Amino acid sequence: MWIRKLKEKFFPVSLKYAIREQLAYRDFLRCRFPSVMRRYIAKCRREQNATIEKLRNKSRIEVCFFLTMPGIWKFDYLFRMFRDNKRYHPFVVICPYSWFKDFDSDDIATTLRRTEQLMKDKGFEYVIPYDENKKKWLDVRKLYNPDIIFYTVPYKDMPPQYYIYKFRDKLTCYNHYGFSTTDLPVLSYKLPLHQILWTYFVETEKNMELGAEYAVSKGENMVVTGYVAADIYLDADYIPKDNWKRIEKPMKRIIWAPHHSFDDNLNIATFLEYHDFMLQLAQKYKDDVQFLFKPHHLLWFKLCKLWGEEKTAEYYRQWETMTNTQVELGEYSDWFFTSDAMIHDCCSFTSEYIYLNKPVLFLVKDANVIESKFNAVGIKSFHCHEQAHSEQDIERFVQNVINGIDNKKEMRSRHYNELLARDRRMPSQKIFDYIDNAISGNKK
Repeated sequence: MWIRKLKEKFFPVSLKYAIREQLAYRDFLRCRFPSVMRRYIAKCRREQNATIEKLRNKSRIEVCFFLTMPGIWKFDYLFRMFRDNKRYHPFVVICPYSWFKDFDSDDIATTLRRTEQLMKDKGFEYVIPYDENKKKWLDVRKLYNPDIIFYTVPYKDMPPQYYIYKFRDKLTCYNHYGFSTTDLPVLSYKLPLHQILWTYFVETEKNMELGAEYAVSKGENMVVTGYVAADIYLDADYIPKDNWKRIEKPMKRIIWAPHHSFDDNLNIATFLEYHDFMLQLAQKYKDDVQFLFKPHHLLWFKLCKLWGEEKTAEYYRQWETMTNTQVELGEYSDWFFTSDAMIHDCCSFTSEYIYLNKPVLFLVKDANVIESKFNAVGIKSFHCHEQAHSEQDIERFVQNVINGIDNKKEMRSRHYNELLARDRRMPSQKIFDYIDNAISGNKK
């Protein structure tokens, strides 16, 4: 018993993965002893403050965004703000995801190519610092020496030379890739990156309070700016692209966005319970509803390990080929805009889809524990959802969408106005102004 408890404390994931991670990042003491981390944070702050002084006299400031997957890119507006200012030179560094998790190397390479195509489509400058001849990921610091770095995920899922330890003196920044709604403080506030960041831009005052409670840094590096993915929802001039299949008869459009967490601490994903039923539902309502299958980007990797790649590919193929269904593995904001409703079990979407104020159904795996999975922000968002505990509940929701019945509209409107959109200024504008003012020495 005591051996198991020690293992859970010092190696909270699989032993093989934990050992590989420790050997690569060499941060056992920092991660396990807060006093060691606090000393490290203090050293980082001194170096970061010195960097700010140096940048005040620099004519061209290099801004790097580390990116591993298309679906977690949320920085369109911020990237353009830097690009449109002559003082800054922004670029994206595309690097591999899940470096130590034994995911299939071909799948990781495919994801990298999709990420590259996304940047090409946007016309954003990017680099892939990989030496084909040596089969080696190169040192970004030596090649480009960025001054400001934005991380798009907080995990140790990239090559160690790209992790924050190698850039502790730089102005490192982060805004969560999903709206922070879970009651899992480790994932939102207690990881090494959260502590070391020069600035952690968070969504709400409540997230700030949670950071002050849980983070080793006590949230002293946090600034409330809002959620960068919400920029597009707050942009009154934005015109979304309609990517749905052209069908003569008008139909309702429903997104199904299943999460991947059926084998981890969060454990709220219902995909394994409903994957067959959702295909049957799409077939049954083929004359009334178009469905978009929008899985979490990790679901493919996990299903390949559980089912094998052949069965996983066949399942995805079914969603691609039915007359009234489609699949999306990348950006999703246009799909949100042009949808009529969503069915999901994703914590981040619990708040994000509220910006659209459309009918939404949460697939509940365990009614006894579901609310304990959310923080205060997430609980409010969760109550703005219809809730499904069975196949019958899901079908009833679909029928309500077809018939224009929306039981939660007023509650969603209140939540949106009270919490999510108090300040209609774009989060990216707040982030850009904060950084620019800090470098310029303006006290705003």
